[in-house]
Amino acid sequence: MRDQIVYIMRKIILSILLGVIVIACKANKTQLEREHAGESKENPVLQDLASLIQLGTEETTVNLSDYFIEGSKAKIIRLPEGLKLIKNDSGIITFSGKMNNSIDYVSVEFDQQHYDIPVRNTSRIPYTFSFTPDKKYKKLQVKGSFNGWDVNANPLVLKDGKYQFTVMLNPGNYQYCFVEGDKEFIDPTNPKKVSNGVGGYNSTFSVGDLDAIKPFITTVGNQKKWKIIADQEVNFLAFYNNQFISLSKGKELQGKVPQEAEEATRSFIRVYAYNNKSGVANDILIPLHKGIPIEKVDELPRTDKRKYIMYSLMIDRFKDADPSNNFQVGEPEVKPEADFQGGDLKGITEKVKEGFFTNLGVNTIWLSPVVQNPDEGYGLLDTDYIKTKFSGYHGYWPVSSSKIDPRFGTEEDFKELIEEAHKRNINILVDYVANHVHLNHPVLKEHPDWITKAKLPDGTDNIRKFDAQRFTTWFDKHIPSLDFSKPEVVDQMTDSAVYWFKNYEIDGFRHDATKHIQNEFWRTLTKKLKEQVILPENRSIYQIGETYGSHEMVNSYVNNGMLDAQFEFSLYHHLSNSVTNPKISMKDLKIALEENLFYYGSHNIMGTISGNHDKIRITSMGDGSFADGEDTHKTAWIKKTLNKNPLGFKKTGIVMAFNLTAPGVPVIYQGDEFGMPGADDPDNRRMMEFDIANGSDQRPWVISERKELLEKTKKLTHLRENNMALIYGDTKILYADQNVLVFMRHYMDNTVITALNAGESTEKVSITLPQTKSYRKLKTNFGQGFKINENQLELILKGNSFEILTDNKK
Repeated sequence: MRDQIVYIMRKIILSILLGVIVIACKANKTQLEREHAGESKENPVLQDLASLIQLGTEETTVNLSDYFIEGSKAKIIRLPEGLKLIKNDSGIITFSGKMNNSIDYVSVEFDQQHYDIPVRNTSRIPYTFSFTPDKKYKKLQVKGSFNGWDVNANPLVLKDGKYQFTVMLNPGNYQYCFVEGDKEFIDPTNPKKVSNGVGGYNSTFSVGDLDAIKPFITTVGNQKKWKIIADQEVNFLAFYNNQFISLSKGKELQGKVPQEAEEATRSFIRVYAYNNKSGVANDILIPLHKGIPIEKVDELPRTDKRKYIMYSLMIDRFKDADPSNNFQVGEPEVKPEADFQGGDLKGITEKVKEGFFTNLGVNTIWLSPVVQNPDEGYGLLDTDYIKTKFSGYHGYWPVSSSKIDPRFGTEEDFKELIEEAHKRNINILVDYVANHVHLNHPVLKEHPDWITKAKLPDGTDNIRKFDAQRFTTWFDKHIPSLDFSKPEVVDQMTDSAVYWFKNYEIDGFRHDATKHIQNEFWRTLTKKLKEQVILPENRSIYQIGETYGSHEMVNSYVNNGMLDAQFEFSLYHHLSNSVTNPKISMKDLKIALEENLFYYGSHNIMGTISGNHDKIRITSMGDGSFADGEDTHKTAWIKKTLNKNPLGFKKTGIVMAFNLTAPGVPVIYQGDEFGMPGADDPDNRRMMEFDIANGSDQRPWVISERKELLEKTKKLTHLRENNMALIYGDTKILYADQNVLVFMRHYMDNTVITALNAGESTEKVSITLPQTKSYRKLKTNFGQGFKINENQLELILKGNSFEILTDNKK
């Protein structure tokens, strides 16, 4: 009762401030401030900004160990009105109810300090799925993004001539398909469908009002005098690092910071806003240096994760600089495309030294796995068009979790690569494989019982059942999945992961097959990294996962105690489909971007990809290289896809423009920067080309288009790496129709407007801009026509083109 009275009084006092963000200087600094100030961490507590808690429909469970290393010692001292604590089991807390406000916070006491964690009410509403069958089915099942693609989640029962059930869902678009036996098919009664990314389609349905206008807040001014304004009256909640400091109501929040911020080399202001009529607004994130908002990108360190521009490469397929370590499997059953081709660590170091990555404008390199793989061929693809085994050139079949594959180089080679990259302010991420190991891995020889069962109870093979047997399925017979329900497996594999940070100055991991590993592994790994690396070495580490699934599933791994981010495959599929398929509207991309911001936050660091080693090349999608429904896996083996026409390059440019100006971490897959073509694996994994003029395709128009796209990509990365609005800015979607999408990024007095036209014809678009600043200094970067009259913007966009408007600071 006493704690509640203290908080009520505190709230009254703070409300008197009428929106001024201010708080008395505290004697104890938070962990975040100690980290940026480089001070000791004798009592490690909440590391980094607290991730937002999203309430469930009825009950919500929060593991306080995600926020504090010793979560069992944390004490809840305040819950928002409307919530009730019903269970606290050694720091795993469960509460029920619904908050009276859309946004609030939970207060936690740890080590005699208090921390405030923002909380958001559920937005789920009931949706009734209904299907009137067109024929009689023996056993019909349904799976989709609404149920984690689990055919058993929502059993279909035929009643009164319909299959029907009700689920609670957030507003948005959802994909689904029906399943009968081993056959999957779209809804024959629903004309709405989208590509499923593997040569087929999924049906779709929408939930809620997707055109509803929510409040929008933004920063205006400069580091000397700034404020936050809203386009309608809202309730503002402001936080300094991990402490609530202000609650106010209105359309403005004056920009002042706590006095203690003046002592911190890096701290943050976070602001949330909502009203009961329109819902929750975007959130604001402002990095501070000595209490002053940062306005110049060069004030951000190399390790600032929101500053990342990532380049994804396959070591074996990038650059061969040391022929002495070229050892192919050489078995006749292994086709050349499936064997080692000579790329190595020295080749990457060579390109680092030459300035390849710096000139391209990327500051982070994601390496495919460096660990040792088998010397023999495994697996068997036996079809009417190809019969082959495979080598482990890709790195995903580890026979060791700590040794570098000698075909890639030595420990010294790897250390030199990291050192040379860091000299040039480039981060190095390593692909880590924990889910499975090769049959020849020593851990299986010592502990053969550490793997999941190869057979299911019905006698079928537990192979590639990625959704139905999510935590146990094997990817293939020679790479059994580890059983992470066993604590000893978790302990062993997390130690192996930490080894890479203790022995090499790497900056993070890309985690393979994330959703197939239980949460305990991720929590244990991140806790060990905090205890053994992050806190004692004052070191920044970025962990990004690979998960195909619903937004809820993907986001369940992203928090302070698990991963920093995941790759946003859903956004990529909407982007690639909307840009390359004229039947799919750019409004779908608009909705996908809104869903991204809703689930992962306005300032998320999810990976937004141009493609990867498992997908058709975006340039080949764009130029119509493949017929509708074509088996691109077959195509990848029977012919080498070539650039078909200039349209593919234009489409790729639009994808690059979106990724390099939208929120998140942009990821360029090797060769996409100039439009390498390709179908599925192995056609999308060709050896990298560096000399366009003397490359594999000598057609003059191809050389010209590749050079033009490369220059556009470099210009886009340059805009990204030098503009705070594209790193810490808020995002507002300004316009969307069938062919055009326009959105704005804004930070203080800095504005960037991205306009994309995926249609064939020139489009003229008129937009009313927010009345927050003067737009007279906007300039074009890619030569498109535009006019500005106060806050009225008129754009003229050529077909299949883009434009980025920025402030002219001269």
